[in-house]
Amino acid sequence: MRVLFITMPAVPHWFPMVPLAWGFRAAGHEVRVAGSPPILGAIASTGLAAVPLTTGYDSRPRSRQSTGGGAPAADGAAEVSADEKLRRFMTSQPDAMVNKLASQAEAMVTDLLPLIRDWRPDLVLADPIPFAAPLIAEMVGAPFVRMLWGPVMFLENPQTAAVLPPEVVAKLCARYGVTVRDDYAARTIDPCPPRMSTGNVPNRIFMQYVPYNGPGELPPWLVAAGERPRVCLTWGTSTARMLGDETFLLPQIVTGLAGLDVEVVVAANAADRQRLGPVPENVRVMESLPLNLLLPTCAAVVHTGGSGTTLTAAALGVPQVAVVERFGEQRFNAEKMAAAGAGIRVAPEDISATTVTAATSAVLTDTSFRTAAAELSAEIRALPTPAEVVGALVEVATGGSGRAGRNRRVA
Repeated sequence: MRVLFITMPAVPHWFPMVPLAWGFRAAGHEVRVAGSPPILGAIASTGLAAVPLTTGYDSRPRSRQSTGGGAPAADGAAEVSADEKLRRFMTSQPDAMVNKLASQAEAMVTDLLPLIRDWRPDLVLADPIPFAAPLIAEMVGAPFVRMLWGPVMFLENPQTAAVLPPEVVAKLCARYGVTVRDDYAARTIDPCPPRMSTGNVPNRIFMQYVPYNGPGELPPWLVAAGERPRVCLTWGTSTARMLGDETFLLPQIVTGLAGLDVEVVVAANAADRQRLGPVPENVRVMESLPLNLLLPTCAAVVHTGGSGTTLTAAALGVPQVAVVERFGEQRFNAEKMAAAGAGIRVAPEDISATTVTAATSAVLTDTSFRTAAAELSAEIRALPTPAEVVGALVEVATGGSGRAGRNRRVA
């Protein structure tokens, strides 16, 4: 069977798909993953076949006016960094974001047309954002499966096209000869435990969250238990990139946590490591260390509420302190985690080194948080594994016959 994954160009969207994609390969199916340049390296590092798309986050104004902050480009506009493009996209007004997502859908379909003419997928999987995925599935007559990356808040009333208004959906469908529907997903894969999941999702398949946070090596010091409780501190891969330098509170929080009788391990990328500067002696800074290697040795984790970190900690039974800035999704994740009793959410108006340190001390000393985190982990482990979900999706794609059909031609 041929399986096509389509991912947005960001690791928080791609990494949750990886265990399921591996499950399809291990079961003998062909797998290809479509993504734009920012994510191609992350796809290739998993050993899966990447299909390059030309789309990406490019929110530079179309006018010839300067955007500021960069060298002039050939068309007269200022050159904008990839991080700045991403930040502008994520903080743009709703109408601008809708227009961008609609144009991305058109560009993705254009890029994928040669592939689906010669390599027609039997199953198409994507998260709720790229509307190109259900369009492609409809064009080849294959089932579309929506895959969530966490407690996705806008799916409280879920539709595949929920991020696009009906008139935009109708226009895209008309262009490609696709029937307009309320929802295109034959199934929705939910990696969240029921207590943290979004309500009212039709045709949902719960799947055990298997943490994958990128490739990495296990350092020797991580094999042995430390002399003091180990606390992981991570500022995520996107927070400062999207919200600006004023949200980079890592140095202050490191200083606060270092005052506790703990070993602090800061999981950071190279840029954040450089900005962090000197650290106290009980603080270790590790670049590009996957959380699924680090967190099993930790007594707590402090993070910014990203879905990947929240679910990785939940799966591994680690109490959490979520230091939430502005993004609604991060707040939503933190609220779900705190409601499950597995940690503490520090609200934006309360964020300081003092409050974060106090919350971390609380989750280390109050055993109720560790008990709730262990219960949440057990709930996750009781869900169907990605390998088991592969079997269910093969049934969807083949109608129970065990053989997929590729009869519809693509113009």
